[in-house]
Amino acid sequence: WKTEHPALLGSVEAAEFADLPYREQLRLAARMRIMFGAHGDGLSWAVFMGAGAALLEAVPAREAGFQACVEGTNENPWGIFGGIARLAGLTHICWTNPASQVRAFQSDEVDVFQWGWRQMNIHIDIDKFRKYLAMAAESLA
Repeated sequence: WKTEHPALLGSVEAAEFADLPYREQLRLAARMRIMFGAHGDGLSWAVFMGAGAALLEAVPAREAGFQACVEGTNENPWGIFGGIARLAGLTHICWTNPASQVRAFQSDEVDVFQWGWRQMNIHIDIDKFRKYLAMAAESLA
């Protein structure tokens, strides 16, 4: 993958948006062509990336209740981040990932529908990540 997309790898930046001042978050988002992150409020910054960019959203897979992600490209036009991407002219790619077995989410409450799914720790499915990152890179061309 890296030999096919050397220009993208030359400009990879990893950032924890929550640790940055708001101006720096905006500045960073405005420079991005591809944004990747776990489902959460920080992905809202994608709206400032500019039309034609791509947003990759990793979502924890659930065993019960409503699944917040239909896997694929632009498959969630009415979802939270699929909707933001649609309105901003971005490509939105969403996929589910397994719950962490290393840092499993613990709750004192019985949650049969997994409403607390946003607190779940996930492990990124690397094969899916590679596949969808390549699709995002191709969408920029």
